[in-house]
Amino acid sequence: MNNTDYQNRLDRPVFKNIFKEVDDLFYLTVEDDELESKHINFQIGHYPYMFWRRGYIHLHGHVHSGPYSTASDKVPPHFMRYDIGVDNNDYKPISYHQLKVILTKLALNDKNN
Repeated sequence: MNNTDYQNRLDRPVFKNIFKEVDDLFYLTVEDDELESKHINFQIGHYPYMFWRRGYIHLHGHVHSGPYSTASDKVPPHFMRYDIGVDNNDYKPISYHQLKVILTKLALNDKNN
């Protein structure tokens, strides 16, 4: 759980009763037999980072840079970073399978440039 709305301070008891823990960054390893390495590492946070832990794919939100956005502050595409916010994904959460397809396309596109 991550939030930038200071009216809903994360140290309030309501959050402590709902969530096991509240972190700025969360590191997750997913076991996946379809991958050559048999696993994939994610660094998940609210904000996009320019630099993140080596060997991890950085997942973030915050920027509201969906395909129809006219914002000038879009995060440049990177095959190891992806905006998982719903406004960047047809206003729906995406599955792990969808994320793998997206990351594969980003990696192939990066390889061809």
